[in-house]
Amino acid sequence: MKDYRDFANDKYNAGCVYVVPPSLLSVKTIISNNKPIMGYWESGTGSDFKTHAILITGYSYKGTVPAEDYYIVRNPWYTYAQWIGVTDSSSVVYVNGSRTWKLKSVVY
Repeated sequence: MKDYRDFANDKYNAGCVYVVPPSLLSVKTIISNNKPIMGYWESGTGSDFKTHAILITGYSYKGTVPAEDYYIVRNPWYTYAQWIGVTDSSSVVYVNGSRTWKLKSVVY
């Protein structure tokens, strides 16, 4: 993720920031400031360990008990956007099928 930040800053003077680990509040604040987030996500352990990069482009809050946060994400390997439900109140964690993904670091 630092390479993305460095490239954007060196080539385009973009003022990108690298954050480890991002809190749920940080992600909401960044998105509220109209900045998309490139996120590094991890899932699984051992031979089942996977990583992925996904862009977070928006969020919404659904006022239920317990409260649910939803993010609009765009997967760079596909052409569609999708909504994900965040399942951890202190960080961005979501379940996709049988996998649980945790946002480990971001560049924005």
